[in-house]
Amino acid sequence: MNAMQLSFIVVTHQRGALLQACLDSILMQTDLPHPFEIILVDNGGNAKFNLAENQGAFQVRHLRPAHNLNAVGGRNLGMQHAQGTFWVLMDDDAAWHAPRDVARLLALFADQPRCGAVATHSLHPRTGAVLPLDLPHPRKRWLQQQHRPLPVPYFYGVAHGLRAAAIQKRAST
Repeated sequence: MNAMQLSFIVVTHQRGALLQACLDSILMQTDLPHPFEIILVDNGGNAKFNLAENQGAFQVRHLRPAHNLNAVGGRNLGMQHAQGTFWVLMDDDAAWHAPRDVARLLALFADQPRCGAVATHSLHPRTGAVLPLDLPHPRKRWLQQQHRPLPVPYFYGVAHGLRAAAIQKRAST
């Protein structure tokens, strides 16, 4: 069995169909390292979802904390359980738009070995247009005109990738 390369961490609180759409968008991703894992942190304790494990392609862990940890606490719990080299954290109402979105995110990590985090941007769910208010930069119009990876001063948590070693190194200092 290969070492775990990728962990998806999804924190949820009573989202129903939105959660299922989030999980379905993960399963539509192509060119992912196998096996990968999906860690679902269920802050409400009653999440309903359909994720049949796919012949060893991925594993599912459903964590139910004793009380609602909120988004940050849920992400921290998920990261404590994640085994992947790379972690992809997603809000339960977020979804990937294209089948190679996560493969592209992982390629950015491969191209930039010193990069610890890759932020995504939010797209309108119907039109696919970038939501300017969610862009992680004070100069939003300038950032919209860029077509290459750039350092940003902050990012929103909708969906993002983390290099596990960078987070673990930071946590140990």
